[in-house]
Amino acid sequence: MNKAGLLAIGLGAFFSPLAISQEASDTVTWSDPAQSRLFLMPTGRLLAEQTFSVGTHDVALFTAGYAPTDYLALNGSFMPVSIDGKTNPLPFYSFGAKIGIIGPHGFMQGVAIGGDVFCHSEDGVEYDEENDSFRSTTIRRTVYMMNASVSLGSSDFAVHFGLAQFLEKGKEYSSADAQIGTEWLIYQGQNGHGVKLMAESHLGMLPDGSYYTGVLMVGARFIGPRAATELTWPLVSEGDGLEAWTFPYVAFLFYF
Repeated sequence: MNKAGLLAIGLGAFFSPLAISQEASDTVTWSDPAQSRLFLMPTGRLLAEQTFSVGTHDVALFTAGYAPTDYLALNGSFMPVSIDGKTNPLPFYSFGAKIGIIGPHGFMQGVAIGGDVFCHSEDGVEYDEENDSFRSTTIRRTVYMMNASVSLGSSDFAVHFGLAQFLEKGKEYSSADAQIGTEWLIYQGQNGHGVKLMAESHLGMLPDGSYYTGVLMVGARFIGPRAATELTWPLVSEGDGLEAWTFPYVAFLFYF
């Protein structure tokens, strides 16, 4: 399956709930504490004001965030091993901020921009001029990301669009990530409990417009008053095929 087919699958997963639910209502006061993101992609919404969040993703990546106001959120993450799973003394970490441009108002659920800095390491080789040979080494990489997100719909059903631009220190070219996702509240219980079906698709693009990777994630978020658990099994396309990720994606999130 090519990458255009991956996007078509994603679009079908995103908009299929519209055939079942013709309208969504905001008449019931209810909120998702994790409304600022889907699985990976950010939404146009922000964390609620004065909210602090902590979480773990696949028991490897640890995250934290804080929203001092209803239009500004700060975030950071830390992974004690390298991004390719090999142990080395240089862990992965990131930090960033998100700014709300337009807040929720009717069908417009929010517009936000953000920026993050990612630092990670990987095994590589470098040339040793003194010995005229190559040697194994650990390469430190720094990636800067800028993104914009738009959310449309309601608290029951929403569609999200995003675009992220990546700039890596030491590289002459940049890459981009086009994102589209949706969330559909299928169960709303008492005391803030609920279940959402979620889907998101990522298409990585090079400056010439070609695609180098695609990711499709379809799963669920189980919501509590101050916590959320997410489960999906990502599908990845790096060529003509579509393959399941090595392990499922599981996240445990807590809000204070």
